[in-house]
Amino acid sequence: MKKSKRRSGEAGCLAAAIRNAAGRSGLSVYRIAKDAGVDQSTLNKFLNGDRDNLRLDVADRLFRFFGLRVVSQTGKSRKP
Repeated sequence: MKKSKRRSGEAGCLAAAIRNAAGRSGLSVYRIAKDAGVDQSTLNKFLNGDRDNLRLDVADRLFRFFGLRVVSQTGKSRKP
């Protein structure tokens, strides 16, 4: 997997979390795409930095595949 073109200030964003997890996994783009159920071409463009974003359903599949979670940084829980 080729290293992505990273922009400054991206360290805390969701896209960076996916890119970092993909890099740490050691898996090929083909294997990640197949196992996560996402389009290989779209994933490859995203990981290489040629595409800035993903549809929410695709990002959700990748978050689930890599075991990532979104956690509030405020530390306060919201009550309904």
